Amino acid sequence: MNEMQTMQRSAVGTWSWAQESGGNLSARERRALWSLAVRGEVRRMARRLAVRFDDTQFDLERVQTPDSAVAVAAQRLCESASSPALFAHCLRTYAWAALLGQRAKQRVDSELLFVASLLHDLGLTAHAPPTPDAPCFAVSGARAAHNFLLKQGLAAERAQRAAECISLHMNPYVPEEHSHEAQLMAAGAALDAVGSRKHELPSNLREAVLERYPHAGFGIELQCCMRAHIGAWPSTRAAFIEKNFGFLSRIARNRL
Repeated sequence: MNEMQTMQRSAVGTWSWAQESGGNLSARERRALWSLAVRGEVRRMARRLAVRFDDTQFDLERVQTPDSAVAVAAQRLCESASSPALFAHCLRTYAWAALLGQRAKQRVDSELLFVASLLHDLGLTAHAPPTPDAPCFAVSGARAAHNFLLKQGLAAERAQRAAECISLHMNPYVPEEHSHEAQLMAAGAALDAVGSRKHELPSNLREAVLERYPHAGFGIELQCCMRAHIGAWPSTRAAFIEKNFGFLSRIARNRL
């Protein structure tokens, strides 16, 4: 692909970009990821200050598993394709995302957030492994999720929105121009993987989530998955994040 073609590609992480690139980063897209990382750090610092004055009354009981046919099918696929630790991670991702949504007072499509959360790591399983055509696990997973959701009868627009949430979640930051579901799902996954934004949720609330969906064994499993993925596919966002921000060491240090 020549420079003109890469200049014309859609914004990194979007569904259109996933379709065009397969997840291979161009030099221009690496610069875009640096810009996103800076924006994200500024936003995290602002949130860290704001939480001191926050009076949100969190309600974990409001974080209910949707019972629609597509939600049930997504949970079944996640459980059958994933290890127990990865399955629990996906459930926690939904819980963290929903709770961060309560803090932000954002109206959220719970079904969409749930199916995206449950299917966001399909690319780390044998169900949808990376390929030369889609080396990024978030892209291979997004493509598999999109196809699955269409087969389940989900409207094409909603299937595409869920796939975009999945593809975007490996960006260092998902800013406000994207959907609430995309922002929150990425934040929930990052909180569970590396502890990002955990201080926005009270410790007793985090303990309640971990009691519901234990975290045991997930950090070691994720390190192994990411190490293998980065070694095999060095042109992807996971490799970029490891090289520039120490992704693996952040996973190892995470204490929820």
